[in-house]
Amino acid sequence: MSRIQVVSEYASVHTKNWAVPPKKPKLGRDQKVRGHVKVRRDFATEKMMPLPVNQFDRADEMLAGMKQGTDKMLEKFRYPDQQAFTEEEKRYTNGMWSHDLVRRILKANAWLFVEDSKNVPGCAGFYKMVGGVKVAAGNPNASFRHGYMPEATIIKENDDRLATEFVYGWRQVLIRLRKSGDLTAPQFERIYGTVDYSDERGKHFALDLGEFKA
Repeated sequence: MSRIQVVSEYASVHTKNWAVPPKKPKLGRDQKVRGHVKVRRDFATEKMMPLPVNQFDRADEMLAGMKQGTDKMLEKFRYPDQQAFTEEEKRYTNGMWSHDLVRRILKANAWLFVEDSKNVPGCAGFYKMVGGVKVAAGNPNASFRHGYMPEATIIKENDDRLATEFVYGWRQVLIRLRKSGDLTAPQFERIYGTVDYSDERGKHFALDLGEFKA
């Protein structure tokens, strides 16, 4: 049986850690970052800087600064005028069904033929026989996606605005076949038709055409 020992009023009794400390309240985002948040990086140049340092008074300001720095760092991985290539509504102006494009091209050059891609389902490309060997037509390969094709090539992006997919326009397919000599100038112009050069699409078309018109 346990015994209770009574100590005198003059005895030294340690009571440290006897009481359980109260649970601290969960801090919100604005409470976790107090005062200036110092980040040793210059977000304008993406260089590590010992001094001076960027200072932010709020957590959301720090996150915005970090996002701005990351976006600037990724800019070198984006294509020139990439934003214009993402405007799908504009680039589908004067679109064409893929089977209609194939019909027109094969009518112009009966030596070409089309085969579906084995590596990319839903896509196909133009080919020709050279010395009994099948080779890809176009420069580079004049490939396309089955279905309704945009007039101008479209770039699809991820959340970081990096290109993840190219949907080639029917004019781009013709340009590749013209560059490789698989379409003569009269054949090309008959299918290519007229172009509105008043916007970004026209500027890109003019640059492509200039490569083999010069």
